[in-house]
Amino acid sequence: MHEFHALDREKLLVRRSNALNEWKPQVGLARNELPDAGEPAATAAARLPQMRRLAREFTGHETDGDGRRYDLRLLPAPVYRYPPSKSGVVDGAMFTLVSTEGTDPEVWLLIEARKEGGKARWEYACARFSNRNLFVQHKDKEIWASVRSETDTVLHDSRHLYRLYADKVVNLEGKLLARVWESASVWWGEAVPVDDR
Repeated sequence: MHEFHALDREKLLVRRSNALNEWKPQVGLARNELPDAGEPAATAAARLPQMRRLAREFTGHETDGDGRRYDLRLLPAPVYRYPPSKSGVVDGAMFTLVSTEGTDPEVWLLIEARKEGGKARWEYACARFSNRNLFVQHKDKEIWASVRSETDTVLHDSRHLYRLYADKVVNLEGKLLARVWESASVWWGEAVPVDDR
Protein backbone atom coordinates (compact mmCIF):
# COMPACT_ATOMS: atom_id res chain seq x y z
CA MET A 1 0.00 0.00 0.00
CA HIS A 2 1.12 3.56 -0.72
CA GLU A 3 -0.15 6.63 1.12
CA PHE A 4 0.57 10.13 -0.19
CA HIS A 5 -0.38 13.72 0.52
CA ALA A 6 0.63 16.74 -1.56
CA LEU A 7 1.97 19.45 0.78
CA ASP A 8 3.17 22.11 -1.66
CA ARG A 9 1.19 25.31 -2.19
CA GLU A 10 1.34 24.68 -5.93
CA LYS A 11 -0.49 21.90 -7.74
CA LEU A 12 1.66 18.79 -7.86
CA LEU A 13 1.99 16.98 -11.20
CA VAL A 14 2.52 13.25 -10.69
CA ARG A 15 3.81 10.96 -13.41
CA ARG A 16 4.72 7.31 -13.10
CA SER A 17 5.23 5.07 -16.10
CA ASN A 18 3.35 1.77 -16.22
CA ALA A 19 1.19 2.69 -13.22
CA LEU A 20 -2.15 0.91 -13.01
CA ASN A 21 -3.47 3.47 -10.55
CA GLU A 22 -3.08 7.23 -10.72
CA TRP A 23 -2.73 10.10 -8.28
CA LYS A 24 -3.93 13.44 -9.67
CA PRO A 25 -3.92 16.33 -7.16
CA GLN A 26 -6.27 19.04 -8.39
CA VAL A 27 -4.87 21.97 -6.36
CA GLY A 28 -2.06 22.84 -3.97
CA LEU A 29 -2.38 22.68 -0.18
CA ALA A 30 -3.68 26.06 1.02
CA ARG A 31 -2.23 27.76 4.10
CA ASN A 32 -4.15 29.92 6.57
CA GLU A 33 -2.85 32.76 8.69
CA LEU A 34 -2.46 31.83 12.34
CA PRO A 35 -4.26 34.52 14.32
CA ASP A 36 -2.66 36.13 17.39
CA ALA A 37 0.56 34.18 16.81
CA GLY A 38 2.96 37.08 17.16
CA GLU A 39 5.79 37.83 14.77
CA PRO A 40 8.29 35.14 13.75
CA ALA A 41 11.66 35.54 15.48
CA ALA A 42 14.67 36.74 13.50
CA THR A 43 16.74 33.55 13.86
CA ALA A 44 16.03 29.89 13.08
CA ALA A 45 17.08 28.89 16.62
CA ALA A 46 14.50 31.24 18.14
CA ARG A 47 11.75 30.22 15.69
CA LEU A 48 11.84 26.52 16.63
CA PRO A 49 10.46 27.06 20.17
CA GLN A 50 7.87 29.40 18.64
CA MET A 51 6.74 26.67 16.21
CA ARG A 52 6.54 24.11 19.01
CA ARG A 53 4.45 26.48 21.12
CA LEU A 54 2.13 27.24 18.22
CA ALA A 55 1.73 23.53 17.40
CA ARG A 56 0.64 22.85 21.01
CA GLU A 57 -2.36 25.13 20.42
CA PHE A 58 -3.81 22.49 18.05
CA THR A 59 -5.81 19.46 19.18
CA GLY A 60 -7.74 16.88 17.27
CA HIS A 61 -9.84 13.75 17.25
CA GLU A 62 -11.01 11.12 14.81
CA THR A 63 -14.09 8.94 14.50
CA ASP A 64 -14.32 5.49 12.99
CA GLY A 65 -17.07 4.07 10.80
CA ASP A 66 -19.20 3.33 13.87
CA GLY A 67 -18.91 6.89 15.19
CA ARG A 68 -16.54 6.02 18.04
CA ARG A 69 -14.32 8.97 18.97
CA TYR A 70 -10.55 8.75 19.49
CA ASP A 71 -8.54 11.73 20.70
CA LEU A 72 -5.37 12.62 18.84
CA ARG A 73 -2.18 13.82 20.50
CA LEU A 74 0.56 16.03 19.15
CA LEU A 75 4.07 14.63 18.95
CA PRO A 76 6.12 17.47 20.50
CA ALA A 77 9.07 17.41 18.09
CA PRO A 78 8.60 18.21 14.41
CA VAL A 79 8.90 15.24 12.06
CA TYR A 80 10.62 17.47 9.53
CA ARG A 81 11.92 21.03 9.50
CA TYR A 82 12.32 22.64 6.13
CA PRO A 83 14.49 25.53 4.96
CA PRO A 84 13.51 28.86 3.39
CA SER A 85 12.07 28.77 -0.12
CA LYS A 86 11.61 31.14 -3.04
CA SER A 87 7.84 31.07 -2.39
CA GLY A 88 8.29 33.25 0.71
CA VAL A 89 8.59 30.58 3.40
CA VAL A 90 11.22 31.72 5.90
CA ASP A 91 11.05 28.61 8.09
CA GLY A 92 8.71 25.67 8.45
CA ALA A 93 8.11 22.51 10.42
CA MET A 94 5.88 19.50 9.94
CA PHE A 95 4.25 18.16 13.09
CA THR A 96 1.88 15.26 13.42
CA LEU A 97 -1.23 14.45 15.39
CA VAL A 98 -1.29 10.74 16.21
CA SER A 99 -3.74 8.31 17.74
CA THR A 100 -3.46 7.79 21.48
CA GLU A 101 -3.02 4.11 20.60
CA GLY A 102 0.34 4.59 18.83
CA THR A 103 2.46 6.92 16.73
CA ASP A 104 0.97 6.46 13.25
CA PRO A 105 0.37 9.93 11.75
CA GLU A 106 -3.33 10.73 11.33
CA VAL A 107 -3.02 14.47 10.56
CA TRP A 108 0.01 16.41 9.33
CA LEU A 109 0.24 19.91 10.80
CA LEU A 110 2.45 22.40 8.97
CA ILE A 111 3.56 25.55 10.82
CA GLU A 112 5.33 28.10 8.62
CA ALA A 113 6.88 31.52 9.00
CA ARG A 114 6.18 33.35 5.74
CA LYS A 115 7.29 36.74 4.51
CA GLU A 116 5.15 38.61 2.04
CA GLY A 117 5.40 42.27 1.13
CA GLY A 118 8.18 42.76 3.66
CA LYS A 119 6.01 41.50 6.55
CA ALA A 120 6.46 38.15 8.30
CA ARG A 121 3.59 36.10 9.74
CA TRP A 122 2.77 32.59 10.90
CA GLU A 123 0.63 30.26 8.79
CA TYR A 124 -0.63 26.70 9.18
CA ALA A 125 -2.09 23.88 7.10
CA CYS A 126 -3.60 20.52 8.01
CA ALA A 127 -3.38 17.40 5.87
CA ARG A 128 -5.25 14.11 6.12
CA PHE A 129 -3.23 10.92 6.57
CA SER A 130 -5.92 8.48 7.70
CA ASN A 131 -8.99 6.67 6.44
CA ARG A 132 -11.04 7.89 9.41
CA ASN A 133 -13.05 11.09 9.87
CA LEU A 134 -10.66 13.75 11.20
CA PHE A 135 -11.27 16.98 13.12
CA VAL A 136 -8.70 19.59 14.19
CA GLN A 137 -9.22 22.43 16.64
CA HIS A 138 -7.13 25.52 17.29
CA LYS A 139 -7.67 26.86 20.81
CA ASP A 140 -10.83 24.71 21.07
CA LYS A 141 -12.37 26.07 17.84
CA GLU A 142 -12.75 23.64 14.95
CA ILE A 143 -10.69 24.92 12.02
CA TRP A 144 -10.38 21.84 9.77
CA ALA A 145 -12.12 18.54 9.09
CA SER A 146 -11.93 15.64 6.67
CA VAL A 147 -15.14 13.60 6.72
CA ARG A 148 -15.83 10.55 4.51
CA SER A 149 -18.36 11.16 1.75
CA GLU A 150 -18.90 10.29 -1.91
CA THR A 151 -16.14 12.73 -2.86
CA ASP A 152 -13.96 12.26 0.26
CA THR A 153 -13.49 8.52 0.11
CA VAL A 154 -11.21 6.06 1.86
CA LEU A 155 -8.86 6.23 -1.13
CA HIS A 156 -8.71 9.99 -1.68
CA ASP A 157 -10.02 13.33 -0.48
CA SER A 158 -12.26 15.54 -2.61
CA ARG A 159 -9.30 17.49 -4.10
CA HIS A 160 -7.11 14.42 -4.47
CA LEU A 161 -4.39 15.90 -2.29
CA TYR A 162 -4.52 12.66 -0.28
CA ARG A 163 -4.15 9.33 -2.05
CA LEU A 164 -4.08 5.73 -0.78
CA TYR A 165 -3.69 2.76 -3.07
CA ALA A 166 -2.35 -0.75 -3.25
CA ASP A 167 0.27 -1.21 -5.95
CA LYS A 168 1.62 -4.74 -5.92
CA VAL A 169 1.78 -8.07 -4.14
CA VAL A 170 5.20 -9.52 -3.35
CA ASN A 171 6.30 -12.62 -1.47
CA LEU A 172 8.62 -12.57 1.55
CA GLU A 173 11.64 -12.68 -0.74
CA GLY A 174 10.43 -9.60 -2.63
CA LYS A 175 9.40 -11.39 -5.81
CA LEU A 176 6.58 -9.61 -7.65
CA LEU A 177 3.50 -11.86 -7.74
CA ALA A 178 0.79 -9.47 -8.89
CA ARG A 179 -0.03 -5.84 -9.64
CA VAL A 180 -3.09 -4.29 -8.02
CA TRP A 181 -5.79 -2.62 -10.10
CA GLU A 182 -8.47 -0.52 -8.42
CA SER A 183 -11.99 -1.50 -9.34
CA ALA A 184 -15.52 -0.42 -8.51
CA SER A 185 -16.22 -3.77 -6.84
CA VAL A 186 -13.11 -3.92 -4.61
CA TRP A 187 -12.02 -0.57 -3.14
CA TRP A 188 -8.49 -1.68 -2.22
CA GLY A 189 -8.01 -3.23 -5.67
CA GLU A 190 -7.93 -6.56 -7.41
CA ALA A 191 -4.71 -8.53 -7.80
CA VAL A 192 -3.68 -9.12 -11.43
CA PRO A 193 -1.07 -11.91 -11.54
CA VAL A 194 2.12 -11.17 -13.46
CA ASP A 195 3.79 -13.54 -15.87
CA ASP A 196 6.43 -15.70 -14.17
CA ARG A 197 9.55 -14.43 -15.95
